[in-house]
Amino acid sequence: MGDLVPRRVVTAFKECLSDYEVLRSISDYFDDLGFQLDPEIEAAEGQRTGQRRALAAGYLGPLDLTKASDANRLLEAMSYKMAEWDKTKEAPFRMSLDTLIRVLDVGGFTWDGRAIVRRAGTFTAQTHGEALQQVGLEDVNREMERIQASVESDPADAITAARALLETVCKAALEELGESFSESDDLPSLYKKTALALKFDATQHEVVYRQTLQGLASAVQGLAELRNKLGDAHGHSRTAVRPQPRHARMAAGAAMTVATFIVETLQMRRSP
Repeated sequence: MGDLVPRRVVTAFKECLSDYEVLRSISDYFDDLGFQLDPEIEAAEGQRTGQRRALAAGYLGPLDLTKASDANRLLEAMSYKMAEWDKTKEAPFRMSLDTLIRVLDVGGFTWDGRAIVRRAGTFTAQTHGEALQQVGLEDVNREMERIQASVESDPADAITAARALLETVCKAALEELGESFSESDDLPSLYKKTALALKFDATQHEVVYRQTLQGLASAVQGLAELRNKLGDAHGHSRTAVRPQPRHARMAAGAAMTVATFIVETLQMRRSP
């Protein structure tokens, strides 16, 4: 799975630490938060950069940003420091902080002056990332990385990847359940077969659940149609609507919500 916090955010944070802090304050800060220093990472970084940035790299390098726990730990550490730096008005220092805030914005985060907040509608929510990791399929990880990389820079590709992600999860579930499907089945067909096999198709439930389950099916149908209209799998005319990042985030969010429900339902069936 792709990083839950973009690496360029980490780079910008290290730049701020280098610009704002002295060696002692960097080490004291991370030690107080329980971060472990990796001397090898620090030494390797020190061959290319200054001591302060190398020290920051030694503390941040061991983090696995594909894990929600490490990503949240990083964001918490950043928030504490950014709250201090945000009071600074001196131009030379303010420039690096403004750069960090812009990089966070591109990555789907907002700095509100007190904490870093993930914007609503972004697709890398903790529950989705951790659940989909359990599938353990290279194709799932690849499509998640593809979405992560392109949602801002190439929304059409992210929309196509969102559909591919959901198709992959449906096929994986059907294969595990011993259910047949054809490679020519489109996404709505794959989802219908998956929902029936896992017994969450709307027709299998009483009215109180039916509307919500129909909503999932409608989201899948909409995603398939959105990909046909805005994705990059087909050619488009010059006057065609061009997808925006908000379209990509919507598609990715829908795909991951449905995919997570499939994976968690499948896991429940495995339980004795």
